[in-house]
Amino acid sequence: MTLNHEATAYAPRLTGTKRTEKGRELRKQYEAGMSIRGLVDETGISYGTVRALLIEAETQLRPRGGGRGRS
Repeated sequence: MTLNHEATAYAPRLTGTKRTEKGRELRKQYEAGMSIRGLVDETGISYGTVRALLIEAETQLRPRGGGRGRS
């Protein structure tokens, strides 16, 4: 069995300073009103990784389903 590494679409891991910088960048966008899903769509980073980076950047996450009003 051979693995075709060219067929994988994984991005390189974010580590160290690059990870910290990306977390800060995402935090700024999130705090400006963008949703986690919006950040995922814009960056191509998975939902779980975006959320983890926001948490690592000490972001105060909004409650789920934030845009809906009650009547």
